[in-house]
Amino acid sequence: MDHGSGSQCITNMLFNWDTTNLCIVFPSWRITDNTSLVLSFVAVVFMGMSYEWLRRVARSYDAYCAKLVGEGDGRKRRDSVPKPASGSVGHEGSVGVEEEESVFGGVAWRKGGRVNSQRHMIRALLYAMQVSVSFFLMLVFMTYNAYFILAVTLGAFLGFYIFQQDTGISSQRGMACH
Repeated sequence: MDHGSGSQCITNMLFNWDTTNLCIVFPSWRITDNTSLVLSFVAVVFMGMSYEWLRRVARSYDAYCAKLVGEGDGRKRRDSVPKPASGSVGHEGSVGVEEEESVFGGVAWRKGGRVNSQRHMIRALLYAMQVSVSFFLMLVFMTYNAYFILAVTLGAFLGFYIFQQDTGISSQRGMACH
């Protein structure tokens, strides 16, 4: 992997503290001195924090969409639907309107209730961004370099501390790779 400078990226598959010719994910992201080490460390910390920020934004947007589905579709919630005077009674005394638990913070969604395609596209984009950042952080972690393992961990800690203070949204943790 010679890149014209006469030095090669060092790939170590064991836990280490060595930063000599260490490349982070790309050959062009090379640690050459203490300045590049510190700047890279800070960049990875901010990347870890951005993952937690994205999680917060996505969960807040999901809660917003759930509220719109629950309020803005013109139908009443199960507990406010009147029982019919005669005839068949639907699920739990309602007139065929069923709710189910949401995977988004326990908010009840109606079966068949859906967000519009534009909102769903935004939700999918936020999810894809979370996955991309988390896998990128996994690749940084897999340098097995103690400095960058610490940077990923510190970023996760600071991001969770800053952006996940509201436990009412969800107490669910992130992906296993981060």
